[in-house]
Amino acid sequence: AVTILAADGSQITPDRNNPVQFGAINVGAIRLHSGEVAREVVQSRLLFDDEIRTVEGYLSDDVVALMRDLEERKVQAELAKQEDQPVVTLTDGPLELFHGGRDDKEFGPRLAEYKKVLGSLAEMSAVTAGYVDKPRSDLVVRLLELVVLLREGEMEEAGRKHPLFPVSDYDLLSGLLK
Repeated sequence: AVTILAADGSQITPDRNNPVQFGAINVGAIRLHSGEVAREVVQSRLLFDDEIRTVEGYLSDDVVALMRDLEERKVQAELAKQEDQPVVTLTDGPLELFHGGRDDKEFGPRLAEYKKVLGSLAEMSAVTAGYVDKPRSDLVVRLLELVVLLREGEMEEAGRKHPLFPVSDYDLLSGLLK
């Protein structure tokens, strides 16, 4: 028996051109377990006042997107704590966050919290996965490149050296998936 916890979210980023400054983060999650009715969880959070203001102005798109990703993982971690069988978590997008704005003062602490939540899922032995539906993505290929670099003793080149370029995930999976 295994429980699948899938989450996806959306966000509204503060817009300085609006008469009222606000943002929002919405997260929907579903719990699937064989033989049981699926259970849904929906959480919405309105962001306003001090939550959206920074020294530089308002929260950037990248920071609000990271906040959404973090909330998706938090919902999954809370649901995973309630399970007594193996858990698989699924989210839209890669587990590694490729948002810009890493130099933004708001980004660093939230990224650290994101990694902490992933760590708590790992401590619960939850299998955590992200999925990407873009046909030219190469996230599976990147994972395989890490294996190649590890075997060649070149892990320090990860992210810079791409021994499998120009292979895409589509190239790997097109014979298996329609």
